[in-house]
Amino acid sequence: MSSYKGRITAKLVSNHYWCPALAWLKVHGPGIAWSPPHFTAEHARLIGYDDLIGSILRDAVEKLAQDCEITGIYREKRLWSSALRVSGSIDALVTCRDKNIIIEAKLRHPRRDDPAYVQAGVYMILAEHNDYRGVEAYIASPENIVKVNNTWIITALKEIRETHKTLSMNSPPPPKRPSITCRTCIYRRVCPYS
Repeated sequence: MSSYKGRITAKLVSNHYWCPALAWLKVHGPGIAWSPPHFTAEHARLIGYDDLIGSILRDAVEKLAQDCEITGIYREKRLWSSALRVSGSIDALVTCRDKNIIIEAKLRHPRRDDPAYVQAGVYMILAEHNDYRGVEAYIASPENIVKVNNTWIITALKEIRETHKTLSMNSPPPPKRPSITCRTCIYRRVCPYS
């Protein structure tokens, strides 16, 4: 039974960018509830995971909003687009008088082709669809803050279309990445390509 109802999330779009089979299996595959055995909710509380994300976001807001007049700061701001059938929760949205800043917090510095850039691109699109103007997006990690180039918006739009197309299929498409990345995938036992 398919759970695809025509609506997707920004995270699913970024999963599709990494591996279309992964996105398809997340929606159509068996429900796999997984968390690494070494990282549970209790561990997250003990090591202060939420505090770490909060700290990353606080530092980013301080650095990025220095030269703008802040009119609002929203944590886990939920946005959607009926036209694109996409939704997502932005880690932080800082509204200023002349611009809007999206901040996506990550625990590690993103690689050059990291799916986090696609996710941020989707958030930029969602912000525009929800009448936020002058949108800039940044990925903040403990190491640094990286501005998301506007070309990722084009990639995000393409991935949104491709994700809808993939999820409408009867079987998963082949992965985009080398099979070595399949070794760590939680769907490797049910994926026909691993």
